[in-house]
Amino acid sequence: MLSTRSILYEKIYDHLKQQITDGHFQPGDLLPTEQELMSQFRVSRMTTNRALQLLTNEGLIVRKAGIGTFVAQSESLLPLSAEDNPFQSSAFDSILSTEITRGITQIGFVIPFLDQSFGPALLAEVERQLHAEPFVLNVGCSYGSQQVEQEIIDRLVSSGVQGLIVMPVNGEYYNPAILKLHVEQFPIVLVDKQLSGIPVSYITTDNTLAARTLTEHLLALDHSSIAYFSPDWQGTSTLADRRKGFEEAIANAKDDSLTIIDVPVVTWEKMIDHFDERQLDIVTNTLVDHPKITAVFATDDKLADYWLEAARRLNIRVPEDFSIVCFDGPLPKPPHFSMTCALQDQEFMAKEAVRIVLQQLRDTQPYTPEMIIVPASIHIGNSTSRCHHG
Repeated sequence: MLSTRSILYEKIYDHLKQQITDGHFQPGDLLPTEQELMSQFRVSRMTTNRALQLLTNEGLIVRKAGIGTFVAQSESLLPLSAEDNPFQSSAFDSILSTEITRGITQIGFVIPFLDQSFGPALLAEVERQLHAEPFVLNVGCSYGSQQVEQEIIDRLVSSGVQGLIVMPVNGEYYNPAILKLHVEQFPIVLVDKQLSGIPVSYITTDNTLAARTLTEHLLALDHSSIAYFSPDWQGTSTLADRRKGFEEAIANAKDDSLTIIDVPVVTWEKMIDHFDERQLDIVTNTLVDHPKITAVFATDDKLADYWLEAARRLNIRVPEDFSIVCFDGPLPKPPHFSMTCALQDQEFMAKEAVRIVLQQLRDTQPYTPEMIIVPASIHIGNSTSRCHHG
């Protein structure tokens, strides 16, 4: 037996196809928006989207991201018959069961990199959650570029994804593609970052608390000359919050003798197979020029690796002579080396991201954005030890 949702899905499909075949809508005409169809039929975005996607698959309409849905240019549009209407056939149930393979129920995931500790595990859990629904996951990698991120978002929306989970890349300015989706009320949730002033649902780690805890760990080990290694944190909520937590710990220590040295990150490129030699030279020279530095706070594990390599080249022992803390360090089994790091709860974040984007799809009423801040766990590895410098 077909559900009420399926019957409504059929009604939208029948209604639009009949209007197209009857000539009410001509090739090139703009069709009603998803929001208008949702209001007219009193259904969710998901139900509306399914009907539109089937019409797209049949070549009757064309959906253009950020513009609208148009009647396709076609040499002939035959009248709708029982044979042509899949809902009137005995195969309708099987059509519904194979909607996923036809691209009808896709969710997009935009991720900056696939070679980092934070991200791939979250992606894997998102896939598991969607598979259980079931939905198809369509993934695009932005490689840390806002331009590529915008192209990926446009491509995914044009391909028919009905919702998006986005890990925005770092940057001083908002990506206009995300802002446009918000304005169009497209189901979207951000992971890892928030866009200040824009009411888009997001899930992020409590970066301020985690950074403060990591810094307090270094201070408790008597480190008084600490390097801070981060890309430009202005405009990026995640990095700004980590800087805030670091500075709060330093201020709370009330020790005027503390020395902080900011070390610049010269490139956004994340080399998969090797170090950026320019960056490694800067880190190495910092250790040579500032021999009193005994610890570093790195804002991610890839950046922390530069300090490990520079220390190795200079015969500086970690952690005996130099301590390192970071976010998202991998956790090998003992007795192997592991970073002292803040671990983000990727499984929980993935589950919440899927819940939020599906709720936006299923709700027939305007959606109220959710802001979820998730605690991190602190792993004390063997990259830190008590400072013995005089």
